Amino acid sequence: MEQHYSPGHKTIKHLIQPDVLGFYTHFEITEIFACRKGISPINVLTVMVAEEEPQIINDRYKYLNKLPIKLKSLSDWVFGIKQYYVTLDQGLGAVEKITDSNYWQLSGEALNFTSLIAVPKQFVPPDMHPPLALNKLLKNNFWNGSYVVEYFDRSKSNFDMLLQKPSLLQSLSGEIQKYLPIELASVSDRLGNILVQIPANIVIYNIYACNSYNLPLDLNFHPKASYRHLWGLCETCEDDVISTNEMRLISDAKIKQPFLRQEHNPIVKIWDQKNNLLQAATSKLAFIRSINSKLMIAMESKRIPKRELIYSIDGKEQQNNVKFPHINETHTHSQNLPEKYGANWINDRIYQSERKDLSDLREFVQYKPKSHEVPESHIKALEDIIWLINQHGEKAAWLWDPYLSANDLMATLLQNRHENAELRAICGQGINDTANQGYQLNQGIINPYGLKFEYRHAKGKGILNFHDRFLIFPSENARANVWSLGASVNSVGKSHHILHKVSHGQMIMDAFVELWDQLSDSQYLIWRYPK
Repeated sequence: MEQHYSPGHKTIKHLIQPDVLGFYTHFEITEIFACRKGISPINVLTVMVAEEEPQIINDRYKYLNKLPIKLKSLSDWVFGIKQYYVTLDQGLGAVEKITDSNYWQLSGEALNFTSLIAVPKQFVPPDMHPPLALNKLLKNNFWNGSYVVEYFDRSKSNFDMLLQKPSLLQSLSGEIQKYLPIELASVSDRLGNILVQIPANIVIYNIYACNSYNLPLDLNFHPKASYRHLWGLCETCEDDVISTNEMRLISDAKIKQPFLRQEHNPIVKIWDQKNNLLQAATSKLAFIRSINSKLMIAMESKRIPKRELIYSIDGKEQQNNVKFPHINETHTHSQNLPEKYGANWINDRIYQSERKDLSDLREFVQYKPKSHEVPESHIKALEDIIWLINQHGEKAAWLWDPYLSANDLMATLLQNRHENAELRAICGQGINDTANQGYQLNQGIINPYGLKFEYRHAKGKGILNFHDRFLIFPSENARANVWSLGASVNSVGKSHHILHKVSHGQMIMDAFVELWDQLSDSQYLIWRYPK
């Protein structure tokens, strides 16, 4: 019987040969799998990494999760994570027939796949910003980058239960991240796939931005590597247009002539002419050009400055002392730095699509309390707003809400702990008793320490009503950060709504400023401090 081999198998066999990309000794294999009663385990994701270590191959596998992973809405499913090591020959033997058999038993236990197809090899550089999708699945791709041969699940038919209800995929991803830095929810198109990762380890390189004009590159070869001609390529693209493209021969581990320094972030590649492969590549490089630093010394004081507020939440009186750390600014320093990008520079990843991370940053928080949870949920939502105000409101914070009352302001915006931050607030058609709002602020703000605040009313002839509720952190560099509250401050957390960070924040800030300027007449002023 004729055997048909995966086209990816030949590629992998070439890439793992000694002295091509490295000197590999084995594969580490991580299987994320799903089980259901009466059905053989199915592959959720398998990552197979070529490694170079004096690792003793252990025939036994281990489960990274001690207890089965379960999701509430999928009570008949359990998930697990298995990890083990195999020789290079064993790994090759498994992948060479995978596209025909859809069967995998490297760990000794069968794992089923749907129809897989090998896609051409890809080179995945280390992360910069924004992070690359595949780096959310690969292992430690911090250095030169990795070649990836991927076997793609074309149907995803095993995962209808996850793809039709993305919240379940987010929950599963969160559970997996307790054991592995794999962000499955944000790369859902890879469900059911096998990824074979071959890190490029022949060279270690450094790029230095040593002055305003040059970008030299030097490198070291792997101790076992044979010398070969390498080429350094530097390319700059802006708005999908290639603005520069330079190529230099690397001789004696250095390029003879440095790349020209570019204003925009360049991409650098190291090309192996002998093997017709990349030995390294970067994402867009960003160099630190200067650092501004302030040395702040905390002053020991028996009396810590504080702003004293008395207000109410749902009819219950609250008394809060907003404390300000007493600091003394002693020195401000600005210095131009020698700039360096090295192969050992690890850029922290930003997980923008994972629910837990978005929730921790309050960039996406969903409130859907049951009737008995409403009071607690309301307090939690107010605390989330206060957290944002103190996290991002060092210079300024503006609140825009048609139903924004004095109580709402004292429960949120006025709890900004940054001394003399510029605080602005606009209310609208939901507030009719403006004199009473001013009176409540006079009574409630017992000590206005560090306060710089103005409160205006957007109601009157020629003033359009508005509906949306925004928390705005203005910026001088046209990158304002803005959150949509999803509900008025007086009702946040009380019903189903979403607090989320919005794109195009600068446009919302511009709209606020336009309305604020319309309200510059004294008839719109409710309260101001200093007077």
